[in-house]
Amino acid sequence: MRQRLSGILLGVILVLMFHTIFAQVKNEEKKSRAGIGVVFHNVWQDLFLDGNIPTIFIPIDANSKLRIEPEFSYVRLKSKNDYTERISTSFRIGIGVFGKTDKNKTLIYYGLRFGYTRATYNYYSHDPYGNDSSKEKTDRFFFGPAVGGEYFYNSHFSIGCEVGFRYITFQSEENVNTYDLNERITGTKANIFLRFYF
Repeated sequence: MRQRLSGILLGVILVLMFHTIFAQVKNEEKKSRAGIGVVFHNVWQDLFLDGNIPTIFIPIDANSKLRIEPEFSYVRLKSKNDYTERISTSFRIGIGVFGKTDKNKTLIYYGLRFGYTRATYNYYSHDPYGNDSSKEKTDRFFFGPAVGGEYFYNSHFSIGCEVGFRYITFQSEENVNTYDLNERITGTKANIFLRFYF
């Protein structure tokens, strides 16, 4: 029930936001560009607490008032010795949709980020006393409002900061104990960005 309400609320917010943005850009001259960006943050905290992993962002300025920013990441960790093997994998996809305004060398954007992360953990043990294995899977969905700013050193490079509020849902499954775990986290988030535009 809560997931349905969250989905309905997200849909209403997106419709209102798109309506506002497209009303602003109507009859305006287009100003499009694209680039690539990285974020600086606490990798340990994000990887193990927030479910984030080092992420690549693709800022796309569709016109003078609209920015779309897909994001993706992938990490695979493997450790092995004579008797055990551990493999952890995590990937993430997401997108941000923002209205924006710029003046001189400064750009301000505001909107929503949402996406999905999957993390898996596999453990294998093979020793003289027998074999053992376990598997765990965690799915995370996140969304929330965000506002940020960029300062352009020149036409290609910018540095910026973004703050936002994030709602995250967790769903974990483990085959050994055959349990399902559902959790929800809400909280603030801040990042520093470095972006390059083509």
